[in-house]
Amino acid sequence: MKNLKKMMPVVALAFAASLAFANKANVQSAGWIDSDNGPQQLRSNPCVSEQNKPCEVILSSEPGTVYQVFTNSNLDVKKMNGRGIPYTIDE
Repeated sequence: MKNLKKMMPVVALAFAASLAFANKANVQSAGWIDSDNGPQQLRSNPCVSEQNKPCEVILSSEPGTVYQVFTNSNLDVKKMNGRGIPYTIDE
């Protein structure tokens, strides 16, 4: 029982340290678009321009539709670094 009491702080410290690195809140997404089926996450980041314009994409499967790219799945913050001409992507 004495050994267990001595090991509890060590286990608690190890657990706390592992949780500190398990947070993925700051992971950057490639972007989101508002498709007909709801928010769709892009697999790659098409917005690589140095310009400060809103990023837009055209899916190769839907050549006539231009989609605004957003930074999150709530679709409330437009992703910048567009070039004024929509990027064509394969998704």
